[in-house]
Amino acid sequence: MEFVRRALLGLALAAVLGGNVQAWVVSGRVTNTGGSGIANVDIDFIDRDTGENIPLVNDDTDFLGFYSVSVPTGDYDIRYNPQKGDRYVGEEIRGVKVESNLVIDVTLDGGWFVNGRVIDERGAAVFPLDLDFVDIVDGEIFVSHDNTDPTGNFQVVLRASTYHIEFEPPASSNLVPKRLDDLAVSLDLDLGDVTLQDGVHLSGLVEDSLGVALPAVQVRTLDPLTGAEIFNIRNTTDVTGLYDLVVAPGSYNLMLIPARGSTSLPRLVAGVAIAADLVLPTIALDRGNLVTGRVRDGGSAPVVAVDLDFTVVQSGVERFTPRDNTDDNGDYVIAVSSADYDILYTPPPPTGLAPAELTDVAIGTDTALPDVVLGTGHVVSGTVVDTLGSPLAGVDLDFVVPAGGAEQPSTGDTTAPDGTFAAVVGAGTYDVRFNPVPLSGSAQETITGVAVAGNVDLGTVTLPAAFAATPGGIVPANGSARGGTPVTVSGTSFAPGVKVLLGGIPLRDTVRIDATTVQGTTPAHPVGSVDVTAVNPGAAGSTLVGAFGYTPPAADPLLTLERTGPLNTDVLLQWSDTGQASYSVFRSADPASFDEATILDVQAARSYRDDGAAAYGTPGLSFYVVH
Repeated sequence: MEFVRRALLGLALAAVLGGNVQAWVVSGRVTNTGGSGIANVDIDFIDRDTGENIPLVNDDTDFLGFYSVSVPTGDYDIRYNPQKGDRYVGEEIRGVKVESNLVIDVTLDGGWFVNGRVIDERGAAVFPLDLDFVDIVDGEIFVSHDNTDPTGNFQVVLRASTYHIEFEPPASSNLVPKRLDDLAVSLDLDLGDVTLQDGVHLSGLVEDSLGVALPAVQVRTLDPLTGAEIFNIRNTTDVTGLYDLVVAPGSYNLMLIPARGSTSLPRLVAGVAIAADLVLPTIALDRGNLVTGRVRDGGSAPVVAVDLDFTVVQSGVERFTPRDNTDDNGDYVIAVSSADYDILYTPPPPTGLAPAELTDVAIGTDTALPDVVLGTGHVVSGTVVDTLGSPLAGVDLDFVVPAGGAEQPSTGDTTAPDGTFAAVVGAGTYDVRFNPVPLSGSAQETITGVAVAGNVDLGTVTLPAAFAATPGGIVPANGSARGGTPVTVSGTSFAPGVKVLLGGIPLRDTVRIDATTVQGTTPAHPVGSVDVTAVNPGAAGSTLVGAFGYTPPAADPLLTLERTGPLNTDVLLQWSDTGQASYSVFRSADPASFDEATILDVQAARSYRDDGAAAYGTPGLSFYVVH
């Protein structure tokens, strides 16, 4: 789609709409790709402040494709709707400020017809029904004539691409909305009949921790087995905090997402079983700490759509933070629970900027962070192969600053199926480390002293063959269940990047001294004897069975459990104060098996709510330990 805007000089429009509102002439021509005018294109001006389509007269193109409309001053999205049945793709120009006379010429592309009919379970036509189209690359797009007619039929024109199609029935119908995923359009398609299921109402109230109703909270429905989101609409609380969803009878988990700028944290509510209309108990959202700041580039311009990730320093757990992108001003407002975080700032690829990271940021109250400046990103590219020349997929690249060993954040730093990579990183000199996929048979490789001042092609990087490490002993052989015991692991064939695990949990602060010695500190782990396993990158691990013993601390927390939450499906853990700086929380289905995957969190607080834990599996088969 091409369009040209130019001010019309010499026109003195004196029209007044609704009193003293100034109006301006917006005119132009709508043509096809061959340059011929398109007649009967309807032009809509959508007020960006209200979302309303403002009423206009003579807002269609003539037989040569020309148009001229009188439009009041404002900020608009302009939509060009070809006549139904014409093989042209409608277009939308977003954010047009009408403050003077404008000429906007538009070219409409040809496309493919997608037809179908929407009916209910009794075969009756569903009307009116709105269809939304999400391009898997470009996101939600504007499509003309995206509603069913009184017979339930629809016909739209789309460019060749792959789409998700969302069918949104009227609120009064009690029909369940539906979504068709990954529909490839490269020719005319007839979808036939699309049947919408009869639904039931799932409703309730959402409040904050003080009992105040929360508006604009999104209530997402999730598959309880897979966690996948189940498409739904009109799933946002109103000004009184109420929601009312139409869902198919069945079982669901709910994920509640507060509005941007809210001090409340998201919350999972598990174990919703519904066969008829159901009103849930009131759901309260915990209060978090508002983290605010701004992201800009080297020229002080705001950077839009930067994604922020908050990872807890002590546990390595990434917090779920919806609505965590910067706005049009480069600002962000995100609620998180109290913890020490590493905060990663990842810009969208089109900006050409490098990511950045703030480390060890203590968040215990509302916190305004300093501006984060993203520098120019440079592309480091190449291809990774094994010793036979076969491409290696999934190889992770680390960019390590030689002085101090800090890792610089990067994007696009994993190899594709054909072994290629195109990582984006800021300027500097790095040791570039290539980390193979576990059990791939290829070992870690490092290219030292790579100077990045512009784009760099590393060519073909060959990873050597992997070989197994063999642990021989660990000193001392015992330590507190709280962790923190310095240990030395001896053995043979310890390669760069070797990982040592105690009971399936990696040593902390690991340092490879040489091929025979690794040092580190023990992680927290429930009391008992555990295996010591050494794993070289790309190779299978070798194990010393029961080689390390975790002993009870002098004062272990006294742990209590109780069911809680609006559906009594959460588990609340509380424990006594033992004076330690942090506590490790574990959950396992086997009281004799705790590994890295069973760590829920490492935190300073003395309570933890495991949302939805009592809704899964057989009651009594979850085991908790706190050290």
